[in-house]
Amino acid sequence: MNWFALVLLGVMGAVLTAACLAYLMALNRFRQRHRVDPATATDAPMTWLADPRAPARLHRRLVKVGHATTLIADRHAPRGRSRRKREADPIREAALELRQRAVAVDAHVARLAVLPPAARKASMGELSRQIQTIENACVRLVELSTCNDEPVRLTGEDGAVEATARRIDHLAEAHRELLALDDDAGLRPERTVAWQPHESPTMAASTPPPPLPDRRTARS
Repeated sequence: MNWFALVLLGVMGAVLTAACLAYLMALNRFRQRHRVDPATATDAPMTWLADPRAPARLHRRLVKVGHATTLIADRHAPRGRSRRKREADPIREAALELRQRAVAVDAHVARLAVLPPAARKASMGELSRQIQTIENACVRLVELSTCNDEPVRLTGEDGAVEATARRIDHLAEAHRELLALDDDAGLRPERTVAWQPHESPTMAASTPPPPLPDRRTARS
């Protein structure tokens, strides 16, 4: 009986420990998804995940930018033995810089959210314009990362974001020049079109075979 009680207590303890670990891991992942930068804590409350007010909406827009820039930075990170040999990837550097700018703007949004709506209206409008510029730069960066030949033109008023946008513009122009040089040298492979079965013109125009003779007619 004592052995049975010990085994039961051990099983219950293991189940509780596993449940606590799963809860902590889920909570940590949830908090990281709530941040603009997974490694930087945010002052935005958890309720902003579903809050319909303006500060929460601005925060969610910045979170999307943070997720996109993090994916781009991870995609262009050096791999394996090439970490020491390769120079810094300009697209990765631009993604990290844009994410840091988004983190700074998110901190401003969280601080302004404690003010009354009338007092924060003008400042929120300015932050909204900055976030729009950051989003445009993020779209341009995604297009560069996926080797798009004709990304969208960036515009903006914020100085820090505008500098990053200009860097991204230079990257896009350099990428187009490289593609043009490859075209002139005949180095770019032609795009292949997937084969699709179709009816041959000769088969379509061919006449059907003659009918077989009737056996009764042949016998007579």
